[in-house]
Amino acid sequence: MKLRERGFSEAYLATMMRALLEVSDHADLQNADDVLMYIARKKVKDSFKANLVGFYRHYAVFYGIRFSKVRYRRDHSSEGSL
Repeated sequence: MKLRERGFSEAYLATMMRALLEVSDHADLQNADDVLMYIARKKVKDSFKANLVGFYRHYAVFYGIRFSKVRYRRDHSSEGSL
């Protein structure tokens, strides 16, 4: 799966990489349960958690990691992610 070929922008890919690097500082990316527990406990809005889960889903598919996507409600307000 090549995300650039699927039309994802460079900005999106850069954001995804930064987010996954931050998650990897706190959780083992090869362990979906570890990643999802970290995201669940993170003190941010659910909309930001939804983005993190989406980024991790791309990672998991690419590396063949089994994981069940959880749903977080996306808040489309103008406030930041904290």
